[in-house]
Amino acid sequence: MQPAPTAEAGEAPEHSLIVVGSCQERLQRLRAALGDAGAKITWRESTEEIIRALDSSYEVVIVDVELERLADMLRAVRERTDRAVVLVLVECGSLNAAANLAGVLPSYRAMACSYSELVKLVQWRFTRSVSPHQSLRRVL
Repeated sequence: MQPAPTAEAGEAPEHSLIVVGSCQERLQRLRAALGDAGAKITWRESTEEIIRALDSSYEVVIVDVELERLADMLRAVRERTDRAVVLVLVECGSLNAAANLAGVLPSYRAMACSYSELVKLVQWRFTRSVSPHQSLRRVL
């Protein structure tokens, strides 16, 4: 396995995001779409890497892993972050075929999103200071 790429934007970014993924191609596509997002962005692939990385504080966690790892990954995220503050987004491309995951996302306060919704939500989260009353429904 290759070492996980890490990208940090600016000298002292105001926001922070961690992306947990198991497919290098999808991580690179997401990286290109997000740019620096005005945030410190950390990219991780393995369960061990995310557990170590979550010792830091993140505002947004994006999870894009195989369905077999999803529940364990969400559990690790929620055990190591403040449930009330961290927005956890799960790329939903393969969730439709996973009947055994019914109820998993709500129990970990995670939101299933399409790829384009992930990008929009991250951009909204990090730029909402411009319009704090903008509805999330309008964003999507």
